[in-house]
Amino acid sequence: MSISQNPLLGPMRKSAANFTTYKLNGQNIVRIKAFHPTNANTIRQQHYRTCFKLLVKVYHSFGGIADWGFPNRPAKQSTYNAFMSANLPNAIDTTSDIPKIDYRKLVVARGPLPMVTVTDATLDSTGVIVEYACSTNFGNEGATDRVIAFLKTTTGELAMARQERGKADNGFLLIQIEDLKPEEVECVYLFTTSADEKRASNSVFVEVH
Repeated sequence: MSISQNPLLGPMRKSAANFTTYKLNGQNIVRIKAFHPTNANTIRQQHYRTCFKLLVKVYHSFGGIADWGFPNRPAKQSTYNAFMSANLPNAIDTTSDIPKIDYRKLVVARGPLPMVTVTDATLDSTGVIVEYACSTNFGNEGATDRVIAFLKTTTGELAMARQERGKADNGFLLIQIEDLKPEEVECVYLFTTSADEKRASNSVFVEVH
């Protein structure tokens, strides 16, 4: 509670109700506290937290794959922070009442290496076969780069394949997961890393036919 020698003129200090009082340079100072504190649970803030939680869940569902995808981040930035920065809010579909991940816009790798071009991706009883072509930007010095492709199912299962790019202009990877149905494929991505894993390319979302 406030303390005052005289209700009107005496020295005053401490608080009472929504008033804070103190003495400054021989004068009594009275400040009024805000009646309505900031609401930390507005609809907009709830929406933002929902989007944030969606991305956190997706990040963890990819296991350590994101560590390969963001090697070119600043020294003090974690893989987690690089992933969140690359995807919030761009990878969130907010066209409906319930936000959801837009996997076509999700970034799972980012870096300066040239991107391979996905030419086809098909599903059979053995898994997903991803075919790709390399442009002339790679050069022979990129023959030891690794091409990585992975998929996540609607039940959260991960499957991955990787191999050296080699000197061929075209190649393919089999992401082996038997008897997978088309509706069970949640997302498929492909990107490349250098042999020492210190560089990566941007990721490519793969359409499976």
